[in-house]
Order: sequence, then C-alpha cells, then structure tokens
Amino acid sequence: MNIKSLLLGSAAALVAVSGVAHAADAIVTAEPEPAEYVRVCDVYGKGFFYIPGTETCLKVGGYVRYQYNFDQNATIKTGSVETGGGYAGLSKVRARLNFDVREETELGTLRGYVRLQAQNANGDDSATYQMKFGYLQLGGLTAGLYDSLWTSDIGGAEDGLLTDTDLAVGDRTANLVSYTYAMDGLTGTLSLENPVFSKASRHADSDDSFDVVAKVAYSAGWGGAYVAGVYDSEADVYYAPGLAPSDAKEGYAVKLGAWVDNLLLADSVFKVEGHYAPEKTDFATLDTSYGSRDGIPLQWTAGAGYSVKFGKLGVGVAGRYGETFDSVVIPNGKALGVVDLVGNVGYDITKNLNLLTEVTYQNIEQPSQGTPASAKITEDKLGGFVRLQRNF
Repeated sequence: MNIKSLLLGSAAALVAVSGVAHAADAIVTAEPEPAEYVRVCDVYGKGFFYIPGTETCLKVGGYVRYQYNFDQNATIKTGSVETGGGYAGLSKVRARLNFDVREETELGTLRGYVRLQAQNANGDDSATYQMKFGYLQLGGLTAGLYDSLWTSDIGGAEDGLLTDTDLAVGDRTANLVSYTYAMDGLTGTLSLENPVFSKASRHADSDDSFDVVAKVAYSAGWGGAYVAGVYDSEADVYYAPGLAPSDAKEGYAVKLGAWVDNLLLADSVFKVEGHYAPEKTDFATLDTSYGSRDGIPLQWTAGAGYSVKFGKLGVGVAGRYGETFDSVVIPNGKALGVVDLVGNVGYDITKNLNLLTEVTYQNIEQPSQGTPASAKITEDKLGGFVRLQRNF
C-alpha cells in the first residue's frame, strides 16, 4: 500500500465518521404555532383593542405629570390692620391609569371603568393611592363610584368654567346608582347617591338615606344647555369657621348652565353657569383652598368662562361671584361676598406632551356687622401652578 492510498482511505474514514456524528447531533425543530395578534377594536373609538380570545374591547390610558404649585398665604385686612401674606411652593408628581372595558350584549353595551391614581408631594417617600372611579354601565344604567350627577359630564354637559381650576360648585364624587335616557340630543338622568361629608375629608355619612339628583341636558352643533337639581337628605353644612356641622337638615339646590361653541373665534367655547340654593346644602359650599372658610354654604353663584385654541397654544379665562347665606359667620349677620378669577395658558410641546400655567385669585369680603359693629374684613389670595404632563 503506497502513501497516497493510505491518505485517501484515512480521509474517507473521517468523512464517514463525521457524517455519523452530525446525523446523531441533528435537532429537529417543531413547527411554530400560529400566533394570535392583538386586533384593533374600532367600535368604541381610537385606542381600543380586543382582549385575545374574547370579543371584549379594552382601552388603557392615563398620564404622568409634574406640577409645581405656588400659593399665597391669605392676606387678611381687618379695618386698616393687615395680617398674613407670604408665599409657599409645593411640587407634586401624579400618575394615573384608566382602564375602560366594553362589549356588546343583548341588553346593550356593557362597560366597566376603573381609574387608579397615585400622587407624591415634595419627593416624600410616602404617596397617596386612590381608586378615583370604579363603575359599571349597561345601557343607561350606571352603578359605582363616579362623579356626582350634580357635577358630571353626562349628556356632554360638564360642570365648571373651562379652566383647570374650573370653579365648579360642589365638585364631588359619590357611590351612586343612576339611569340615563337619551334621544336626539336630549339627555335626562336620575341619580341616587349616598350622602357624603362635604369638608376636606369627605368621609361617608352614616345615614342610610340617599341624596337625589336629577339633570336634563341638551347638546347640538352650536353648543348646549343643562339644568340640574338636588335634594340633600342630610345637609352637613358649616355655620361658622372652625365649628362642627350644624344639625342635619334637608337641603335643596338648582344649577343652570349653557355653552356656545366657536363664538367670535374658531376652536373656542363660551360658557355660563350659576346655582341657587333656597336651603343650605353641602352640594354647594365655599372652597377656599386654605381652610379658614371651607365648607360654608353658598346661597348663589354666577360665572362665565371662555377658552380658545390657536394651534398648539391654548388660552382660558373664567370668573365667578357668589354669596353665602346670611348669618353663617355672625348670628343675624350679613352674607359673605366671594370673587374668583382664573386665567391659564397651555402649549402642546409635542404629541401627548403639554405645558400648562395657571393663575388663580380669590377675594372674600365680610361686611361690617353685629352689635357693636365689627370691622369690615377682606381676605385676598393669589395662587397657581406650572404643570408638565405626558398623556398616553
């Protein structure tokens, strides 16, 4: 056997062994299973998708925002003597998640809505966590935690005066059961709501009766109008600053509002709103943001607001005047007069990111009253915020 034959034989043997080894090590991969991709659900508008394997549609949204508040300590002038004043700043970070679930049934659209929110102040380790909303809807029925019908946007008639600090009378939430009937732009709603304690803590009342709220709204291409009325089964109102609520009594109030779209300028809204309460009710109380007058019942208010959008730039202004009931501070005394002014400027930096700056002013005037006559008291407060918000 020569050297050439030996080399050729060795090479053939190596190839054969290598082939056997590769055959033994071969891995057979399974055929990939078909993936079920998320399908867009456009029945209820943008952002909804079908939960895989179901005919239920889900939308997840919310925002993250940073806000810096600046507030003046109330400047109080009693006669010619002035006290108070000075400013304080506070940073806040808030995160909000909204979950909106809907599907069609033989009884109509079945909906579930949950809003979760967390907020931190000044970088403290602690934060507040809340379920702001949690309700279900079937057809015209709504049940759960939601804005009171007194202040909700049912029928397209949202309360308030178009600025972020919207000067809404009795802005509140409640556990409620309501029914809405809508036809040709006209909406009528009746709501049964648990009584709530209307000062800052808003703890649930122990009484087992319900407050009753009714609202009728009409909306069209030009704008709309609404009227709401409330029967307050147990009005926990404050007759004087710092005192406990008065003995519970029944209260009543009515609210009227109207708005006009594209008045004077394109992409604008003009709105008026007011209320009158023949009896004291915690559905219509003074919100001073600094506590000394919080919870005092308002007998009437009247206000107006205007907002307009110029491309990425938005501007809004609002003003309101109101009066408390007589004798809320001094027996047989006179009503307090309250002036609120708000102005803001917003700018859309890019898609889903905006900047908003708002300034607020409040003036409360207590006339000279009593025997002997007390000095006239005037309280002034200036405040506002700067906010950066990312929506999703």
